[in-house]
Amino acid sequence: MGLMTRVREALDLKGNILPILSIRSLDAAGWQMFEAVWQPYLLSLGASMQQVGVTSSTYLAFFSGLQFFTGTVSDSLGRKRTMVIAYLLSLASILFTFVATSWAQILPVMVVFAVVDALAEPAIIPLVAESVPEEKRGVAFGYLSQTWFLPGLFAPALGGLVSSLYGFKTVISLVFVTEALSLVLFHRYVKETILNMRRVNLAEQARRFVELVKPEAGLTRLYATIISNRFAYALFDGVLYAMIIRAYGFSVLTVALAANVFTMTTAVSLFGTGRIVDRVGSRIPIVLSNLSWVLALALYAFSRELHVLFLAQMVRGVSVALWDPALNTYVASETTESDRGRITGKVGALKGILTFPAPVLGATLFELYGLTGPVALSMAGILVSSGLALGLRKE
Repeated sequence: MGLMTRVREALDLKGNILPILSIRSLDAAGWQMFEAVWQPYLLSLGASMQQVGVTSSTYLAFFSGLQFFTGTVSDSLGRKRTMVIAYLLSLASILFTFVATSWAQILPVMVVFAVVDALAEPAIIPLVAESVPEEKRGVAFGYLSQTWFLPGLFAPALGGLVSSLYGFKTVISLVFVTEALSLVLFHRYVKETILNMRRVNLAEQARRFVELVKPEAGLTRLYATIISNRFAYALFDGVLYAMIIRAYGFSVLTVALAANVFTMTTAVSLFGTGRIVDRVGSRIPIVLSNLSWVLALALYAFSRELHVLFLAQMVRGVSVALWDPALNTYVASETTESDRGRITGKVGALKGILTFPAPVLGATLFELYGLTGPVALSMAGILVSSGLALGLRKE
């Protein structure tokens, strides 16, 4: 047995997992650079705080609503084909972003970005779940989350530096390159996992919309836990860096370094959180994730000093590292192969469709009350989510 084979088996990286993780890491390196400068880029295009919030809310609204339907696409077309379509649309979106000259021109781009993610998320999560044994899913989802956050060891700071030296559009060009390469590699190396694709009539689903939005029996508490958590998180996430720039006058490069701290902390924490989920189940990590976010909120309220902002970013990183593998593992354990894409999509749709106004609300509260406004409301939502999470079923 070769060294590489032994390493892959020891780290549970057999089959699809290694190529998926490698490709997603490359993909994420570009998007991490983009994320670090996205809100400052909108400000540079003349957007106000409320308009930054509108942009984030536009994305959330379409991303959420579309998942009522796109979750079934990967059940019908297959996980791989759905991902390839998402990559192609993503490349088109990046080109439109590059040529934008005002924040208003970004709004239709956000709709296309929403379509991309609404297709990709309900495809990639089942793809990973079906590529590993059930008892290894927590670790696999931890690895999947790391593909986003490991590039955070360098990419956000690099994005901030490149934008400071060469402008925002140079960063956008780099994102296009990494996305195009990711598409080629994904098509070449990742294999389809779903064995029984089923035809789905989207028109019939539209007629049955009321039934689509109704939570499945046994998952109502999970949906409520997720929605209250995501609403509290979205109050900040969609406008956080813009608020920090406006409140404390930090530069784009400083904010990019803060983004780097968040992604680096999340990446390091994910080395252990997936295994914790496999050992103790999803409920305890979900509660701990909520409590970590409460601490982060308190720190953001007093983050005029740079070291306090960095500490808040570290605590937020721990919160996300606990949440992602716990939530994905819980959903996978409650679904079957034939409907995993649909329910994964519905989870994303319900959490987003009920939380998409949050960035606008967060921006408005900031304008009225400073950071105290969004912090207080976010804390209230997290306390509700924590109480609901305590009643989740043990896997």
